[in-house]
Amino acid sequence: VRRAHPRASFLGMVGVSAGSGLLISYLGAAGSATPVGAACAICPAWDVGSAFGAMSEAQPAAERAMLAQIRSRFVRRNERLLRAYDSAAVDACLAAQSLSDLLAAHAPFAMRRRGATGDEYFAAHDPMAVRRNVSVPVLVLNAEDDFVCPASLARPDARGREWPVGPCDVRDASTTRPCPRPCRLCSCWRT
Repeated sequence: VRRAHPRASFLGMVGVSAGSGLLISYLGAAGSATPVGAACAICPAWDVGSAFGAMSEAQPAAERAMLAQIRSRFVRRNERLLRAYDSAAVDACLAAQSLSDLLAAHAPFAMRRRGATGDEYFAAHDPMAVRRNVSVPVLVLNAEDDFVCPASLARPDARGREWPVGPCDVRDASTTRPCPRPCRLCSCWRT
């Protein structure tokens, strides 16, 4: 982005749902070396396993629809290529009865290692594991009625004081501390 817009005086990033997890992972990995000045993570999955597990119980019809779409649009469309890499993992993906099962079954593809497990996948792709390295203000928004990543699934250890900057929780502003670089771009700025 910086190469495409070299004269831009400010670079902000927004991630939605799974993209917000990628955003937090990037910011945590880059630390203070990031050219990003501020970010917004909309409806991040604080814990992917818990999010899809809760969805299975609260929204089974939505889960079945998502599972069918993932199977047809990703697994079936790429079946020959995937089978060439790991046929057993393809069978496990097609046999999965829940999104959590499917995420675990696709671990060999995501981890690029045959035999990779769901636990390894979830550990390697947990954006909250690197959140303490985030060095820019991040506005984190979760909707109470989001059927995949509701605010109720926000990990208590990932809220408030555990972040080096923010996040701001509009339900309990007393759990946050002031942003060290307040700006008018996020809810960290207060008058």
